[in-house]
Amino acid sequence: MSTSAHSLRRIGVCTHRRLDGQPSCAARGSEQLLPALRGRLAGEGRDVEVFPLGCLGDCERGPNVKIVGGELLHEVTLERLDAVRVALDE
Repeated sequence: MSTSAHSLRRIGVCTHRRLDGQPSCAARGSEQLLPALRGRLAGEGRDVEVFPLGCLGDCERGPNVKIVGGELLHEVTLERLDAVRVALDE
């Protein structure tokens, strides 16, 4: 298996929605991040699995994105998808 920056990586996007009206990643747009992030990374030829993930416990700073084996990113929006790409390369 290759260990290059383009080898398979996994990214979880919190899609948890709190029903009590409290802040949550889903309420802040994380469900739109899934297809956008998948499309962006696939378009770059990256071998990355992007999957929905349950609550990461930091709802007030969501949407939260976890690079498996790496960084937990906060406040990831469609406009900040490049932050995920940069974190993948670290």
